Amino acid sequence: MDLSEQFEVIRPYRDQEVKPAIERLVSHPGFKGVLTYLFEGEDIGELTRKFRSIESIDHFQAIFSYHTVQTIVRKTSDGLSFSGNERLDPQKPYLFVANHRDIVLDAAIMQYLLHKNGFKTSQITFSENLMMDQLLLDLGKLNKMFTFYRGGSKIT
Repeated sequence: MDLSEQFEVIRPYRDQEVKPAIERLVSHPGFKGVLTYLFEGEDIGELTRKFRSIESIDHFQAIFSYHTVQTIVRKTSDGLSFSGNERLDPQKPYLFVANHRDIVLDAAIMQYLLHKNGFKTSQITFSENLMMDQLLLDLGKLNKMFTFYRGGSKIT
């Protein structure tokens, strides 16, 4: 397998891959439960129509990801605070390295805070052990996650 083929295995989705990924999400039996929890009290049919109108990664993050972070923070904590963003220049690229407590939520919160403060969201890694099913894989890759293989590469 050459380098470009290896990249195809690990890369996040591109905008042209959003529609098929969204269709897989709304068809997944577990996704209705996700929507019910995150969009409490909203009509699932209307949410499904809204999701089917998503056409880009940025649009997906605006409709789903940022709302998800806000809901989880509201339901599980006393709030969210952050500092230091005044030291970052929105015109410069950065590499953020962190020791995490929750691989997915920590990254989602960082994406939310970047967006909220006028920065482009970043690509983030997730390990192959989080890709237990297509729902998680699609949610990850729609959020600019690329796959990291532990314990040796599965790419040959």
